[in-house]
Amino acid sequence: MTRAIWPIARMTLIEASRRRMLIALAVLTALVIAGVGYGFSRLPEIGGSHPLNHDDLNQIASILTILTFFMFSFVLSFAAVFVAAPAISSDIESGVILSIVPRPIRRADIVVGRWLGLSLVVVIFTITATLVELEVVNLVIGYLPPHPFEAISFLVAEGVVAVTMGLLFSTRVAPMTGGIVATILLLAVWFAGIVGNIGFSFGNDTVAAFGTISRLVVPTDGMWRGALYYLQTPQLLAVQALAGGRAAANPFFPGTQPARPYLAWTARWSLRLLRL
Repeated sequence: MTRAIWPIARMTLIEASRRRMLIALAVLTALVIAGVGYGFSRLPEIGGSHPLNHDDLNQIASILTILTFFMFSFVLSFAAVFVAAPAISSDIESGVILSIVPRPIRRADIVVGRWLGLSLVVVIFTITATLVELEVVNLVIGYLPPHPFEAISFLVAEGVVAVTMGLLFSTRVAPMTGGIVATILLLAVWFAGIVGNIGFSFGNDTVAAFGTISRLVVPTDGMWRGALYYLQTPQLLAVQALAGGRAAANPFFPGTQPARPYLAWTARWSLRLLRL
């Protein structure tokens, strides 16, 4: 790693932290966490005159935690691509890049530096927001998912993948165009994953291939399903196991944890895009 990468990464980190979109996102995230905490605090009263027992309360809390993480994963992915999309293209349009490129700095150093800085923003934001959210839920109702750190790790990976894709478009098209195209791809991959799961549940290999191929082309959905797997309680996994293959039609069915070859593919995918 050359000496130019770290200064570029530090500059990118400072620039990103000052953007109004990230400040607004942080404020809205804090409000959502407060709302989630209030909602969880009311769960013990959901049974009315028939209070829920501890197991039922935990099952409801686990499902709501999964839905909360699902919402956060979407916001994280979209924010990541819209932050990364103008990272380089805006410098090209404004001419700022002309004051940097003539110096003895390689193009790869600029791209990797931008990627490293934006990835640090994603990592810091994701870890902070999810840990605060889980701690709030734990304080108000005493529930924590079985493997919170593994789930957070996959959410971080999802955000980094989204940053990588957004940065790729940043070197090719205008900022707004890159953000829109990346957003459409994220939605398409998520939808293809659901369609693929439905095909798998009915034994249709052709339809099931849509989900597999989509997770190879853009691994965001694969990373989300990794987080989803580690958010499941043993009871939820047992219920889904009883449903057999038809459980795969559920968009919140994780199946199994991502295999190591797939994780290696995701890492190679990110490195490959940085070289383009």
